[in-house]
Amino acid sequence: MYVLSRRNAIRDGIGKIIEDSVPVDSIRFIDPPTVYISNNARDRTTMFAKFQNFWTQENIQTRLDDIRLKLSSSISIRIYTDGSLIKKDNNNSHITTMGCGWCAFDENDTEFNFSGKVENFASSTRAELMAILTAVYATPKPIEEIANIQNLTLRLEKVKAHSGVIHNETADKLAREGCLKPVCFLDLQSLTSVNAVSCWNTETIEEPLRHFTKKLDNKETRQRAFNVKLFNNELPTLEKLKDRFPKIYENDSCIRCNLEKEDQVHVLTCPKNLIDIHSCKNKLINLLVNKTTTVACEDTCKNICKTLEALKELHIPRDVNMRDADHLSFIDVMLGLIPITVYDIVLQKVVTHKLADQIIDDVFVQFKLFLHTHI
Repeated sequence: MYVLSRRNAIRDGIGKIIEDSVPVDSIRFIDPPTVYISNNARDRTTMFAKFQNFWTQENIQTRLDDIRLKLSSSISIRIYTDGSLIKKDNNNSHITTMGCGWCAFDENDTEFNFSGKVENFASSTRAELMAILTAVYATPKPIEEIANIQNLTLRLEKVKAHSGVIHNETADKLAREGCLKPVCFLDLQSLTSVNAVSCWNTETIEEPLRHFTKKLDNKETRQRAFNVKLFNNELPTLEKLKDRFPKIYENDSCIRCNLEKEDQVHVLTCPKNLIDIHSCKNKLINLLVNKTTTVACEDTCKNICKTLEALKELHIPRDVNMRDADHLSFIDVMLGLIPITVYDIVLQKVVTHKLADQIIDDVFVQFKLFLHTHI
């Protein structure tokens, strides 16, 4: 892409021709409009305050600021930009990388180069736009002032790829090299025109939300719904269905064992389940031990398995329908409660609350997925 800026110093003439009938004494001389542009290098290179930390990568920010400093005294600037989108097949997986690059020239044909990596939402257009954005950011600040006062027109010209334009070939090479450079990631919060920035798993969503949500898998949504219903006693058991639709569901006995009423607790403890409640307890303990051992020193976790097995909060009552409301049991853990004693055991091994929180979160997410899959 070729960015060309051409300015006209004065658009208006001195004025209209005065008719002969107007007296000479009434003629007013109109001064031509003047344009004041500061030549102070500090003013020209200092970015607007809200954009001074526009790039999250410090080396990207420093590089663009350095180019702007060197271009501060330039009268005209020509910039060739390009974006690169490379697709590779690696071990039956498709890997897509993007890069942006450009080369700029002042009136003395001094060359300035830049290249960087572009991530997420792969498209050649995104790579091209990132090249233009970084190029505009590297130009001296007064370009906006000059454009507004002198009515400049910025023109984007498309140059055919590999058509022999040497500077365009340079930009193409820089864009391909950018795939291996630091990532160009901007801070959208600094833009006053953006009221809110949408994110998913801490990553910025840079496409319409309606299109983005269509790409999401419903598996995680179903898992989250199961967890909420399990914790709030809202699973569609026969007990619940009979209460809601008594004319349709006349019997609430478990259709698998035909021994007891199918309520929420029975769904978890039915002897006809693919796995029994003791297997569920062993699964939870193994997850806790393995995750804690991975993070902490193995020697400090020798007795953690026995300690967890002995916890009364992980005890399985003989009669699951006669639980003590004042004390937790493993049934309550399956429903979604996390005993503080389990957290304290993990915290004792890993020392920091941050690591303990991470372990507990990961373990119980896996445990709920295990229940959802096998019960």
